Amino acid sequence: GVEVLAAAGACVAGATLASTDIYDPKADAFAAGPPLLHARAGHSALLLADGTVLLVGGRGEGGGAVSAEVVDPDEQRGFDAGLSSGAAVALPTGSALVAGGTTTPDVTMSLWLSAAEAAIDLPALAAPRLGPALTVLDDGGVLVAGGGDGGLALFDGRAGVTALAAAFHARDVAATRLADGTVLLTGGADPGTTASADAAVYFHSPLSPWASLPPLTL
Repeated sequence: GVEVLAAAGACVAGATLASTDIYDPKADAFAAGPPLLHARAGHSALLLADGTVLLVGGRGEGGGAVSAEVVDPDEQRGFDAGLSSGAAVALPTGSALVAGGTTTPDVTMSLWLSAAEAAIDLPALAAPRLGPALTVLDDGGVLVAGGGDGGLALFDGRAGVTALAAAFHARDVAATRLADGTVLLTGGADPGTTASADAAVYFHSPLSPWASLPPLTL
């Protein structure tokens, strides 16, 4: 079976961790993994093509932002990824898209290629985002939703970022790509932190790029 890396997090007492564990499903046992450069919790962990894991975002000790790092379970080491904090998603090309902030709202977007290459700065988002939902589309693009008051944005999979006309301002929204390639956006909270019962669908089509659903009954 495939091994699983459990990286960092927070313990019951609330302390942020810098440890990792590797689970072996064949042996049904955990073993200590390589220590991290930075303690963190609430981060994204992206499996890369070479078997290493990119850790992005989250909060460090004291609740502040923490820079990204790459963990190599085989070499039992971690190293700096040369990348700032933010929400992140792995792309079909093996790279990663990083957008917004994870402790404070941010407008930055960048494309991470590898630990040996500098991240590519992309056009800034129209408004600051805090933990936006990033959904990879079937053509390799990425839909950026929620996390602030900036509506939707579309990364084209190369270097272009387009602000969409549709308004969608919920924070902590759940985004799910469906079997037909559309994206269902549900729940979250409005800027006043009131829980939202709204749902919307993004159709990746030049004819009808956006449609709203009736409010959910929660």
